[in-house]
Amino acid sequence: MNEKPVDKKSKDKESVTDESYERYTSSPKSAKIIDDFIQDGEKLDPNVASDKLIGEGNVYLENNDFKKALNYYKKALALNSRDPKALTKMGIVYGYLGQEKDAIECYEQAIESDPKFLDAYVNLALFYMGLRKYKEALPHLEKAIKLSGDKYNVIWFYFGNCVRSLGNLDKAIEAYEKAIKINSGDFKSWSNLGLCLIDKKDYDRAIECYNKALGLEPNDFISWNGLGLVHLRMNKLDKALEHFDKSLSLQSDYYPAILNKESCLRAMNKLDEALVLLDKGLTFLQDNIELLFRKAEIYQIRKEYDQAGVLYEKILEISPKDVPSWNNLGNVRLAKKEYEEAIKCYDEALKLFPQFYLALHNTGIAHGYLNDFNKAIEYFEKSLAIKSDFIPSISYMSAAYNALNNKEKAIEYLEKILEITPDDLRVVFRLGLLHINIGKFNEAIEFYERVVKSEPENLDAWFNIGLAYTNLKEFDKAVENFEKVLVKNPKDIEVLVRIGNCYFDSKQFEKAIEYYTKGLDLDPKMVVTWADKGIALYNINKKDEALLCFEEGLKIQPGNINLLLDAGRICIDMNNYDRALEYYYKITELDEKNTLAWAQLVFLHMRRKENEKALECSEKSLALEPKNQYTMNNLGYVYLNMGDLDKAFEYWHKAVEIDPKFASAWHSLGEGYERKGDLDKAIESYKKALSINPKREIYMNAIKAVYEKQNKDFDEEALLKELKIKKK
Repeated sequence: MNEKPVDKKSKDKESVTDESYERYTSSPKSAKIIDDFIQDGEKLDPNVASDKLIGEGNVYLENNDFKKALNYYKKALALNSRDPKALTKMGIVYGYLGQEKDAIECYEQAIESDPKFLDAYVNLALFYMGLRKYKEALPHLEKAIKLSGDKYNVIWFYFGNCVRSLGNLDKAIEAYEKAIKINSGDFKSWSNLGLCLIDKKDYDRAIECYNKALGLEPNDFISWNGLGLVHLRMNKLDKALEHFDKSLSLQSDYYPAILNKESCLRAMNKLDEALVLLDKGLTFLQDNIELLFRKAEIYQIRKEYDQAGVLYEKILEISPKDVPSWNNLGNVRLAKKEYEEAIKCYDEALKLFPQFYLALHNTGIAHGYLNDFNKAIEYFEKSLAIKSDFIPSISYMSAAYNALNNKEKAIEYLEKILEITPDDLRVVFRLGLLHINIGKFNEAIEFYERVVKSEPENLDAWFNIGLAYTNLKEFDKAVENFEKVLVKNPKDIEVLVRIGNCYFDSKQFEKAIEYYTKGLDLDPKMVVTWADKGIALYNINKKDEALLCFEEGLKIQPGNINLLLDAGRICIDMNNYDRALEYYYKITELDEKNTLAWAQLVFLHMRRKENEKALECSEKSLALEPKNQYTMNNLGYVYLNMGDLDKAFEYWHKAVEIDPKFASAWHSLGEGYERKGDLDKAIESYKKALSINPKREIYMNAIKAVYEKQNKDFDEEALLKELKIKKK
């Protein structure tokens, strides 16, 4: 399970990028961000005492002296307790003072006093929007529009902001277009219209709107930021960066532009510059969680996990309930292979937000790294219970079941991913591999052919098609697909060797040798390939060259017992018994319990007439394996050499008792009966050997020889019919 945990990155944090291009808004973030709305027709009359007091209060309001402003509005209200102007102004002041209940009460009293007093409706709506209570704001803006019609573009602007915040982009676009129709010089509405068009992915029109806004107000840093965002979304990163820089040149501490520029730099992989930018932002906004979070993310990307961990810990000191930071701190611990600590971090995130599917998912990954795959599956299931289409959890479920060797379940979950994303070729590839693992090679080929149809340069897919055909023993097709890999990568050693194996298995030994040689020229340290080449050479009767191959392998791995055994067999075939003895004794030095080596030593000493040594070796062989038919058979020949034919028969009979299908022992009995002159029994024994192994001509020739001794005519066809052997 070597996939990455899922970070709660900026893009997942309640659309941080979307929030980071500040639109012209009616939502105050500090003190006084917008002017209160005043109807053009509502003028204060200095000759009216209450209006005079309101006017004096307005002066203090403009200077953010809210207490003095409130004092004058109260004096005005003392003269006229139902004055909607004074009540509205008091609502504005209470809003800035954070006295929510008093503010709403004043606005509502103003509306009750004069149901047609536009200022009260608009400012009450703005107050609700400042609290992000857009549903409460909307009916007041709708009433204001009904009262004012098309007179005020700013009301349509506010209405656009409100419905956009409620997610109704189409209504917001209509509202901004209405505001622009009333006042084509309303650059804020042009700017916010551009913002909506970004969300609609209508980037060309969005650019037109921002250019229009900047034509009206060239120093509008908010629109420069928005223009940068359009280009960021279009992946025109250089252009985007240029616009973010322009925005920051006009307002160096403009937070949304800092965030968007950082996103742009990260997309350009300019991580050092992104860190410098974030540090600069932190000089304006010390301990800003978002800036610290992004800085930590960059350290994560750079695999500088200690620095990332320090920053996440700092965030959690400032805001202990920051769920994304707990999650990402867990991922840092995971990257450092501190799996138990990672799980503790994810647990903290889940205590704060039990439905946080990313933390559940990442907990599953941590348990996977601890090889507790059943526990991992449990957490992936919890993640999917919350977000059923979360592909990483589905993918990991497949990986976990695969680790438990439940291939069918692993396939089932990969197929679920294809239901969501039918064209995900990575999943198609994995399905091919799993089908190879369970031996469904034709199905595997179908999956890989889907991959190469879309990605003809995918060499791994071509290779695996070749692998599947190899398992189906369709070697020509296997070679055809392996060759496609060699077209692009003619020095792919594994492919060269695989092609060699295909030719070997189809008994095209000379072609096999050709490809083994190509592979060994590139990597002469491949012991197995030296052995395979040696066997191929042996099969075309090039025994000297075959032996050289095994010796090359032994230079690399002098203690490789399989190579020593094969080299010994070749030496026996070449009648080079001295060399064969060297190899087999070397094996017994490496493994004194190797029964095959001792059995071969019995044979070699027997052939050299070294009967005492043969008997010594047979004792060791039979001590290890009392029922070794090969040793029994060879012992028979040892005693035959020693002139003890009865003892020889004893051991040959033991050999066929151990293995009635041991053709060589039946042949040995035939030789023994010939020596005794019992030719009928000799023929009977030779026939038994031939019936077991019809391919060995020595058995047929032995029968012919006995027939000649008996002066009998030999009818091979009749013999084959008698033994029920099909003629070649």
